Amino acid sequence: MFSNQHTPTPWRKVLAPLQIVTDDEIVCDFYSLSSPIEKRYANADYIVRAANCHQELVECLKEAYRYLDPESKYAADILHTRIGEAIAKAEDK
Repeated sequence: MFSNQHTPTPWRKVLAPLQIVTDDEIVCDFYSLSSPIEKRYANADYIVRAANCHQELVECLKEAYRYLDPESKYAADILHTRIGEAIAKAEDK
């Protein structure tokens, strides 16, 4: 039976061979020869970035949902900061 739990993050890309790994295991290998190596590197970067920021983005959205109150200036300031940080991480900035 398969577990529905993914490998814990953070993940990172390593080269030779191109893989996504943690400190303890290989998450995936990139053996496809049908796409150029540059595209495989870009895909690996994208997967790592998306996986590593997923939980933070979910938590940020949950926080935004809890605090969403059009009358509350304080909540808007908190959310603006948290959402900006989450977006920057997701966009790798």
